[in-house]
Amino acid sequence: MTYKLKQPLALPKGSRIDCVAHFDNSTGNRYNPDATKEVRWGDQTWEEMMIGWFTYTKDAEQPGKPVSTAAVR
Repeated sequence: MTYKLKQPLALPKGSRIDCVAHFDNSTGNRYNPDATKEVRWGDQTWEEMMIGWFTYTKDAEQPGKPVSTAAVR
């Protein structure tokens, strides 16, 4: 699932972004095949997964334009 803000959100330096998820292993979850089994996080599709990705730009950057890099000596 994806969520996109209508307008960009400017965050001050030092801001923190938290990404929180809750796994529903109850009998009330119709997509849960067996509520009696313990489920842990894992890389496989039968395990619980959650990765919070986000996209950002810095004030000096313009989306879609490559960032120039200086030679490192």
